[in-house]
Amino acid sequence: MIVEDSVIKVGIPLGFPHGIFSRSYRHLQLNFNLVAVKVDDEQIDLTWDDNYTDETGFKIERSTNQSTWALINTTNADAVSYSSIGLTAATKYYYRIRAFKGGTHTAYSNIANATTDA
Repeated sequence: MIVEDSVIKVGIPLGFPHGIFSRSYRHLQLNFNLVAVKVDDEQIDLTWDDNYTDETGFKIERSTNQSTWALINTTNADAVSYSSIGLTAATKYYYRIRAFKGGTHTAYSNIANATTDA
């Protein structure tokens, strides 16, 4: 469901020519099912569901405290995985993603976390 200026759109625009990537795309919330899995002391692999059909790609953000987030990569369209490498051993990392097209984007995914090996 998309909410924009008190207009609710469910699947089909109601009197507006906006598609999924309109100004309100950032409000669309589909489940990404983001998962983070530690590989070793300096790598965590991410996987997610691509529930979008016309995104430009995904923006991946990382944090060690869930307060300060840094954009670490931007993927191509239809990507469903990413390897976060060069990490510090024995550190817990948090990740979130969102789809984008042009200057618009979805809401953030669930936050996934994993801790690198010591």
